[in-house]
Amino acid sequence: MKRILLLLITLFSILIKTYCCSCIGIADFNTSIKKADVVFSARIISEERFLAYEPDESELFFSKNAGLRIRYKVEVEEIYKGRKGKFKKVMYLVTGLGDGDCGIKLIENQSYIIYGIYKNQFNNYTPKVHTFIYTDICTRTAIFNVNDKEEIKRIIRRW
Repeated sequence: MKRILLLLITLFSILIKTYCCSCIGIADFNTSIKKADVVFSARIISEERFLAYEPDESELFFSKNAGLRIRYKVEVEEIYKGRKGKFKKVMYLVTGLGDGDCGIKLIENQSYIIYGIYKNQFNNYTPKVHTFIYTDICTRTAIFNVNDKEEIKRIIRRW
């Protein structure tokens, strides 16, 4: 009986797509800056949940929030890495909800240093969309800190 149960659980886990956050710890400044397409400080203006894609039944089985993402409207304060011509004073940032999808919760009217990457898909099997900036808990995105800002500037000056 135990073998049958173990076999069923194994088969079930193979057949179902699993989506979990798998980063461990925070990377050092150098690695984080290199991995990011953009690094900038910004104040969070507002937050909006939206349906990024239609989830399939297996995703909904594990999470009623499957397919949902958060779009933050941000006011850019300072750009440390990235083409300044691509930045506007007000931009949008996308992340997950934080229920195992690595999403990061940001607080309105709080300033952050954001490490973002350009993406054009919400996950590997959804259609491509317009390019957006994405961040999550696997980056160094965090509440603004002057010491972090100075370390970022120091590293970028050395490049």
